[in-house]
Amino acid sequence: MSVNYTGVCNVSRPGDLFTITVTSQRPTDKTASSSKELRAVPESVKTLSVEYYNSVSVTLLWEIKDNCAYEGCVWSGYTVKYTRAEEPESEVYVPGKNDTSINITSLMPGSLYNFLIYVVSEDEQSSEETASQRLRPASVTSANSTIRQNSITVTWEKPRGTVTAYQTNITDTITGNNSSELVKTLEVEFDELIAFRNYNVTICSKSVAEECEDILELNIQTLPDMPSAPQDLVLTSESITTVRVDFRTPALPNGIIDEYKISYNGKKGELGDDGNLITVQPEDDGVYSVLIPNLRPGFQYNFSGLLGSRKCLKMLFQGATLCSAIDQRQASMDEAFLLCRL
Repeated sequence: MSVNYTGVCNVSRPGDLFTITVTSQRPTDKTASSSKELRAVPESVKTLSVEYYNSVSVTLLWEIKDNCAYEGCVWSGYTVKYTRAEEPESEVYVPGKNDTSINITSLMPGSLYNFLIYVVSEDEQSSEETASQRLRPASVTSANSTIRQNSITVTWEKPRGTVTAYQTNITDTITGNNSSELVKTLEVEFDELIAFRNYNVTICSKSVAEECEDILELNIQTLPDMPSAPQDLVLTSESITTVRVDFRTPALPNGIIDEYKISYNGKKGELGDDGNLITVQPEDDGVYSVLIPNLRPGFQYNFSGLLGSRKCLKMLFQGATLCSAIDQRQASMDEAFLLCRL
């Protein structure tokens, strides 16, 4: 017949090595004993937390429990395990008592990782403490742009790891106006832009609630386009042979203004047929007053204007505006009307 005995031993220090000796007393006063060395299960850590993380690494920090201070516990190191979905578990050993942090590198950007830590005392380990963290997504490092007068299309390649969307933004560098768009493709188009204007474009990858570390920034200038009409156009008859044209720079030059041209002739024909062409160079203040002299009294003139820019030409003066400006002036007895017929 065999008899099983169960006993409880109180261990003063978790993780410590101790010896259990069992002695039996027989009726013949003979004794028998058996001894075995055992190691107590070490105490687990108090807390495990993520101190810092980026797109490819995590720094873990842990605390020992209060009762393990001042040699109250025995342990030889820590085992840290980590894993992400669809990947085998990885493990790293941290020897010694003094180190209470570890930096784990070469991780997959944008992924959710689960971390476990065990206190180790030789061949025994404690219960686990856990923490989890989703890493930041990898940043977009370069992009291509298709530039037009009033729109910009930006494309890029998907960075390594998990990316769920891209936060894009465009800012007018002059007015400060900006607009943002969250896209799930590798392309974004910004339209209704102003020609020949500098814009700041940014792209930041996102992974669930995490955003990229480094925002890709692009400085893009839209192409020149047809300039808008000049401002505050006034046509005044100075005498029976001279007309003065006053105007200011267009509100939207849409490019670099190379010159202004005013053409006039006294017959039905193409613009500037008789070589009457006045060229006006741009001024810093953008205010212009141009005299057109040596006109023939009583003669009928055609007036037209061209606004020159780097890549385009546009009619500067509308015929109705010119005619209205002259016709409203009351001529004296010795003056004749200067008529425009466009």
